[in-house]
Amino acid sequence: MCAGCFRKVRDFADISALSIHANTIFREALRLSPPVMINARAANKNATFPSGGGVDGSLPVLVRKEGIVVWPVWTMHRLAGEFGENPEEFYPERWEHLSKDAPGYIPFRKGPRNCPGQHYAMTVLTYIVARTFQTFSTVTNYNANE
Repeated sequence: MCAGCFRKVRDFADISALSIHANTIFREALRLSPPVMINARAANKNATFPSGGGVDGSLPVLVRKEGIVVWPVWTMHRLAGEFGENPEEFYPERWEHLSKDAPGYIPFRKGPRNCPGQHYAMTVLTYIVARTFQTFSTVTNYNANE
């Protein structure tokens, strides 16, 4: 991890200007451990999705008014088609080629009902990591299996 960039954080302006590499680390961590593993919504009107139905996913899908739509965020974040080879591995560099708005990346959801606290959460996360690196000169993994 880029400990040096975190040690320089002193105020909100520094957090906002944090390096791209640090943000890729956070995106990758949220991809593998999303704050919400599964999500659901009730349809407020009949809706038809153009694909996703049938054995091969090529048929339309009808969602009736008040029908429940459930999507597994944890699983979506592990799709090789969206995130490249080895989607189970922690590899922050994948975000150098992906948009933070990648269609399958929804740790805080998207659209008009996305998480209102997502910017606050990212700011707090950055601050906590920065303070950890400022307070401790060494951070060690004590996992006995490694």
